[in-house]
Amino acid sequence: MTWLRQLHTLDIADLQAVGQKAYYLGLLKQQGLPVAQGCVLTAAAWHDGLGQMAWPDGDGDRLAPVCQDGFKTLQQSSRQWQKALRDIPGIEAIAGNGLDLPAPDGFIPAAWMLRASLWVDGLSLEQPAESRLLGAGLLSAQIEADWTNLAGVLPQFWSQALTARCLPVWDLHCQRLRDLSLATLIMPVYPALVSGTLILSQEQIKVTAVAGLGMALTQGEAIPACCRASSGDITEATWLPGFQERVYQLRPASKYRPRPLASAQPIQVIERERPELLAPLSHDQLAHLAQVAEGAQTVLGEAGVRLEWLLHPSANPDQPTLIITEAGPWPHPA
Repeated sequence: MTWLRQLHTLDIADLQAVGQKAYYLGLLKQQGLPVAQGCVLTAAAWHDGLGQMAWPDGDGDRLAPVCQDGFKTLQQSSRQWQKALRDIPGIEAIAGNGLDLPAPDGFIPAAWMLRASLWVDGLSLEQPAESRLLGAGLLSAQIEADWTNLAGVLPQFWSQALTARCLPVWDLHCQRLRDLSLATLIMPVYPALVSGTLILSQEQIKVTAVAGLGMALTQGEAIPACCRASSGDITEATWLPGFQERVYQLRPASKYRPRPLASAQPIQVIERERPELLAPLSHDQLAHLAQVAEGAQTVLGEAGVRLEWLLHPSANPDQPTLIITEAGPWPHPA
């Protein structure tokens, strides 16, 4: 199916179809950096879904009448649009052909994560980084256990782009909703030991980290451990401890049970005995992460970069594997 693209095959001509998030990961993957396995469902699927919607009024998908007539109109239209999108049938072009997703090395995926990768006409990679961060943080990731039913859950995932907090953002960039290109990144959920972010700017790095999957951080349940250092001298790095009472972990999938049954509840929550979160990375792990960030900065050709990363178990228990799950430019401080 041409709508499904592997990250290592992407180039600049695919940017509008696959969005910034997928495009940047593709660039890093092509240069041998440790990017997560996965693929991207192009914005053609999103546009196909919009084409099946029963729009509640004569303005169709025009954004101005919805966003510029007061909050009551915005809220009412948002609810109607979300319902109309969730009510469309599964995308036939996907349901009929299925999704051939690449499996990661070393483990059987128990769940898959959907993430939005956006682009709109008029954006350019020549613009400053801050003006390219379209809708950053607006659309939450969604975890699905049964990847065979991804075609059926896509309308629900996309419907969050029609919330009352998102529509005014699109109105700043688009006249119609169809002008927004929303591609869907599909990645396995890795059995993360540690997850976090890294910002590299002006030869300084800032690393934040939590134990397990990053859900404790994104849901506001943890204060991450934090480290600042010069990218050229990691030996001087010091950690400020964090606070984390609960760890989100991935349940392992079974080779011997049907996949949907084995992974019906793929995420488990573990209470930590001691909530203080001390330095979660060794010196060598931090140095490797900084090295990968410098490589990403070179590949993207940006003054600053931001990465989301995780460590997951490898064949050697003492050397977990580093994986990059998101990458992009970071605005240069004024």
